[in-house]
Order: sequence, then C-alpha cells, then structure tokens
Amino acid sequence: MFNISRSLQILQIYIKMPGCCITQCKNSSKKGYKLYLIPNGENNTERREQWVRFINRSDLTSNSRICEAHFSEKQYEQKRQDKRKKLKNMAYPDILVTPNKRKREEEDESQLIEKSISHDYKKAMYEERNDSESQNYSDIVEDSAFAENLSKNDEKLNIIKQLRNELKLTKEKLRRCKKKLQEEKRGNINTFFNTDQMEFLKRRQIRGSSWSEDTLLRALKLYMACGTTGYNEIRKQHLPYPSIRTLQYHIQAIKLNADSDIYTT
Repeated sequence: MFNISRSLQILQIYIKMPGCCITQCKNSSKKGYKLYLIPNGENNTERREQWVRFINRSDLTSNSRICEAHFSEKQYEQKRQDKRKKLKNMAYPDILVTPNKRKREEEDESQLIEKSISHDYKKAMYEERNDSESQNYSDIVEDSAFAENLSKNDEKLNIIKQLRNELKLTKEKLRRCKKKLQEEKRGNINTFFNTDQMEFLKRRQIRGSSWSEDTLLRALKLYMACGTTGYNEIRKQHLPYPSIRTLQYHIQAIKLNADSDIYTT
C-alpha cells in the first residue's frame, strides 16, 4: 500500500537539503557536494567578513553555506592520515567560477574541436577524390615497402632468438663452472681444516659442539710455537682455532689424566 506520510517525510527532507549560496551555483548536498557554514562567533569576525565579501549577497542567513567547489586545494589540510577532506582553520573561498559555467566552457571547447575535426575530414576527403590515381600508386609503393620491412623484421627476430639461445647456453656453462669451482674450493679447504673447523667457518661460532682432539693438538702446537701474542693474532684473522682459555683447560685435563695414571700405576 502507498504510504503517504512516508512520502511526505522524504519530500520534506529533499526540500530542506542545503545548497550553495554563491550566485548561479546549483550545487547541493543532494548532488554529493560537501557544504561549509559561513564562520561565526567573536573569534571569526575577520574571517566571516572575508567570506561575506566573496559571496557578495545581502540576504545571507545563519544557515547559508558554500560548497567545496569554491575552495582550491591549498585551502584544505594536506597529508591527513585519515584521508578526510577538511578545511584549514583560516581557509577562505577563492574560486568564484561555478562548476556549471566551467562545464559550459568545456562543452564549447569540445564543439570547436569537433567542428575543426569535421572540417579537416571534409578537406581530406576532397583531396583524396582529386588524387585517387596518385594515391593508388602510393599504396602500391607503401605495400612493397611494408613487405620489405616485414622481411627485415623477420630476420631481426631470428637473430634475436639465436642470441637468446646462446645467452641461455652461456649462463648454463657459467653456472656449471661456478659449481665446479665451489666444489674444488671446498675440497682444498678440507685438506687444511678438520670438520669442526669447517663448521666454525660456516657458523662463526662453535657453541653447541666441541673441538676435536686433532684440532686441539694442532692449536697447542701453534700456541707453543707462537706464544700468546702470536696465537691471538692468528685468531684475529678469523682462522678456526680454539681460544687460549680452551687450550688451557685442555692442558689442565691432560695433566690431571697424567697424574691419575701415575697414581694408578
């Protein structure tokens, strides 16, 4: 059933929808435009006078508003995180040309462009009729040139395809050489260092594992030959050898084992 009261409410809302108070501007909130009340209050006296001078009307009320089309981008707060379009505290309207007038100017410009295109098209059609024979000959020449260019393009495409294949083969050879070099390098390192030393080079630490007896023996020989200063210099070079404290613990353990063997015998 048709609801008369509901229809009257909608009509009242439609009639009360505010519009822009600028002369000849038909923008309103119904059309999706945001409207701003004219500033009021003691703190906005100068700003209100500036707005009123811009509007230039004597019939303004406390509900008079100006739409967003009359404010340039510099009047809005920039780079807001919430992306809201908000006027600055001291913003003022600075665009008097209404959107409708701009639209008419764009339409007039569009009509001029269409007329110009139409004139050029008619002129081209006239010249085409007068030069039909020469145009046919020109078409033949252009077709021949197009066929020749197409053949050259096919040759270039074949060359590009061949170069791509060669590049692919070269990359594969390079990958194999790199892999072989890494394996040889790893094999050469294995001849100088033990497994625990290799692990140290990978992880830059030995936590979670212990040095092997062979590595400790090598380190002790270096320590005895180079002394404390020389051995520390070797470790500063990031070579995989245990610290002096670890060597001292190892020496102490050897002494304890030796003493226990003497007592047992």
